[in-house]
Amino acid sequence: MYNVGEIADLVEIAKRDTSKPSLIILKSVIGKGAPKQGTADVHGAPLGEEGCKAAKSALGIPTDEQFWVAPEAYKYFEEKRIEWAKAEENWNKTFAEWAKENPELVGQALAENGAAMTQEEIEAQIEAERKAEEEAARREEENRETEAPETQAPAED
Repeated sequence: MYNVGEIADLVEIAKRDTSKPSLIILKSVIGKGAPKQGTADVHGAPLGEEGCKAAKSALGIPTDEQFWVAPEAYKYFEEKRIEWAKAEENWNKTFAEWAKENPELVGQALAENGAAMTQEEIEAQIEAERKAEEEAARREEENRETEAPETQAPAED
């Protein structure tokens, strides 16, 4: 198994030197832990049940599970899912604002870049944002009216 920390360190070192390209070479063993590790057989033929159990055992993976994913992988992608969802939401909002200002270019932009949102979804979001802006303006006007000082009638002589 690779030492992930060492690989991350190598990547950081490579990123720091921007004066030249970097190449990180890792040596691996095909079919590590399997009875036929390091051979073409492990690449071109099924390991079989016993071969799979042997490989899993050698790698410290539970042998009683057909398909296993490390809990760290689930955690990593759950954190990324939230981050990526927020980034997509921000992008969609930015695109909707642009689309509102450039309706004649929306179809072309979607066709050229692959649509993250359909034309109907964009139009619905634009409409929802327009209504939200109208509602916010209406509430602001109501607040101004209720906060305005009351006028008093002039005193009679």
